[in-house]
Amino acid sequence: MIRIAKRAETDGPQGLPPLRGVPPRISGLMRARGIRTDAEAQAYLHPSPDQRHDPFALHDMGEAVRILTRARDAGQRFVVYGDYDVDGICATAIMVQALRSFGLRPAEPAAFRIPDRHEEGYGLNMDAVRSLIGRTDLLVTVDCGITSVEEVALAKAGGLTIIVTDHHSLPDTLPAADAVIDPLMAPYPFPGLCGAGVAYQLCRALLGEAAAQDCLDLAALATVADMVPLRDENRYIVSAGLEAIEHTRRPGLRALMTAAGCRFPMTSEQIAFALAPRMNACGRLSTALTAVRLLFEGDPDEAAAMAQEMNRLNENRKNAERQVIDSAKEQVSAMDLCRLRALVVSGAGYDSGVVGLAAGRLAEQYGYPTVVLAENPDGMAVGSARSVPGVNIYQALKTCEDLFQRFGGHPQAAGLTLKSADIPALRERLSDAVRAQIGLDAVLMPTAWYDDELPLEEVNQQTVDALRLMEPFGMGNTAPVFLLRGAELLTARGVGLQGAHLKCELGQGDTRRAGIAFRYGYLAGRRPDRVDVLFSPTRNEFRGSVSYECQISRMIPTGLAVRGDEQAEAAAILRDMARALALPDGAPAAEAAEEDSALPEQGVLVLCRTAETLRQWQRLYPALDIHQERYDDPCAFTALAGGLPLDAVTAPYRLVILADGDLTGRDAQMVRRACPLAQVRILPMSAALKARLAAYAIDRETLVPLYRALSRVPGTQGIGTLAREAGLSVGRTVAGLSIFHQMGLVEFDLENGSWRKKPEPAEKRNLNEVPLYRLLMARKEERKWPIPHTTS
Repeated sequence: MIRIAKRAETDGPQGLPPLRGVPPRISGLMRARGIRTDAEAQAYLHPSPDQRHDPFALHDMGEAVRILTRARDAGQRFVVYGDYDVDGICATAIMVQALRSFGLRPAEPAAFRIPDRHEEGYGLNMDAVRSLIGRTDLLVTVDCGITSVEEVALAKAGGLTIIVTDHHSLPDTLPAADAVIDPLMAPYPFPGLCGAGVAYQLCRALLGEAAAQDCLDLAALATVADMVPLRDENRYIVSAGLEAIEHTRRPGLRALMTAAGCRFPMTSEQIAFALAPRMNACGRLSTALTAVRLLFEGDPDEAAAMAQEMNRLNENRKNAERQVIDSAKEQVSAMDLCRLRALVVSGAGYDSGVVGLAAGRLAEQYGYPTVVLAENPDGMAVGSARSVPGVNIYQALKTCEDLFQRFGGHPQAAGLTLKSADIPALRERLSDAVRAQIGLDAVLMPTAWYDDELPLEEVNQQTVDALRLMEPFGMGNTAPVFLLRGAELLTARGVGLQGAHLKCELGQGDTRRAGIAFRYGYLAGRRPDRVDVLFSPTRNEFRGSVSYECQISRMIPTGLAVRGDEQAEAAAILRDMARALALPDGAPAAEAAEEDSALPEQGVLVLCRTAETLRQWQRLYPALDIHQERYDDPCAFTALAGGLPLDAVTAPYRLVILADGDLTGRDAQMVRRACPLAQVRILPMSAALKARLAAYAIDRETLVPLYRALSRVPGTQGIGTLAREAGLSVGRTVAGLSIFHQMGLVEFDLENGSWRKKPEPAEKRNLNEVPLYRLLMARKEERKWPIPHTTS
């Protein structure tokens, strides 16, 4: 289940008038982003250098400049210590470039050091510090160091001068460096800079504005990739930086854009989905040194070769990520997500370079904050955490800090190292910490946000051009998402690898628009008539032809369409009757639950055997999801289900309501076998189910023509064809085939509706000895029956 919610009211508080000189629809979207005045609107639409803050407002910036000036004048050597993600890579390159331009001498053999993700993990470490003592005089950290109290103490004891530049959350005790720069420290007015943004500000303070312009391309790249808010001065950094990327003088960056298939004008989306993954792949699967060297590479041919290697690493990264996610989902399927409020999964074969990506995907899918850990042979586990809206994962993990060997991060993401033996304790304690944050009874339900509703006819050039005024998009200034209700799904086909995505055509009135829905390829085979979609309008140009289309992020079948699938209903009912016959006598039934006045958001499944009953419940609870093909919700959010057998209920439901009554006398027992945690509430048998059972009852005179029809209709032609040949309803045909199966006359697969006629047995069997036949005939006469303990 997923909650669809509007992000904010687009007309602003107290119905403020449209912003002057701004298209009305854009004005509403801007007001929803907190823009209140015409002056704020102009600053938002036209980012300028004036929006940047004074770099000397950063804590210890003046001291850092004095330290660097003295080091230069004394001929001291420097090393920049960075991180292996895009932010750390770009921050390293900016800082090395700035210090060299300032006249400082780099240490040999390299001016920078990036830790190996797999061998060293994130941030400064003791071995790295020891290797630098005696090799350099000055150590400058970028995108790390704020929590490295012991490491900085060791470096100071070894005679190093240390400047820490970072942007991560402040620990209780700061490292005793010679200067500590972090935008979270007072009095800096904007806490949202990334590590490269801090390095850019130091470059401004050290070299002035002209020299700092040469770093804008890398500052923009890191700002988008690190998902810091695109507000305040970050908006200028990215806006100006996108243009700087287009005109970059770095052969390596140009080669990477070519290898990634980027097109101009450069956008933040191309950074996020094309450039950043390739740069990150170096540190995830190999070494981030490749990416740093690419940024300094001056030979175009060498740069092209390095960019192709990054392409290869990125493909390997995708495969490794997929393997971790598949394994993690198996672990999640065994968890009780009604009880837990966080996911902690681990594996001995996990690549530590992709655990953060996997955590992000799992958090998005399940709506729970997620930790993914790679277990090492030495008994330690290294991992990453990703959060969901409303949960500060850093604070939640901080309550478990005594379990960690290393730990750091910010409200939406964190990194940690702990003993593998402590993983079960982390799973329980983190869940308790999240529950304490959100409230004991609160439900973490995935939420898809939209900004406004948009009719299909407004997916056009005017709308797309107006939305471009709001770029660049990213964290804190997301691309607007629109809701289209009840659109006709005119065509749908799977595209991409294994048909994972859905290429479709939407209709509303006389308007038609093409659309692409990523990861919705499974809908191609069971296309709903109408859908609600969340989408962004886009411009598509192909072979000189321009069209305006819908890039769909969510596609939800419109709730009014409850299918009445006679064959599926009959198969589920008859399968449950056959399974009930196989249950041992004397098995305890589940206790019925007390009736509730309202259904909670999580843990309840209302199981309907007939379409009529399903529609009645849908009218009572129109917001609930409906499962008609499979139960596929490991979070067990409250839902309706129809036409599905009882033993398919595998999610950790706390209550299952049998809305059509007790079919077999052992329905509660079957539910408890499939879903041990559930209580079962049995309502009176519905008139619709009674009618179904009466319709399925089939006497000897009716079975004879059905059996003869088996010789004329192959088992692959479908039950509908057989029913027409025998002159029966589909439901009664399914019942007859099920009886023949128990008699040994046919092999019948209830799942797919196929059958194969078997040779007639030497001895004819008494029809009254066939359990299913006896049950159906008893129901036709509305008699209760003892379920015979026989499977013959």
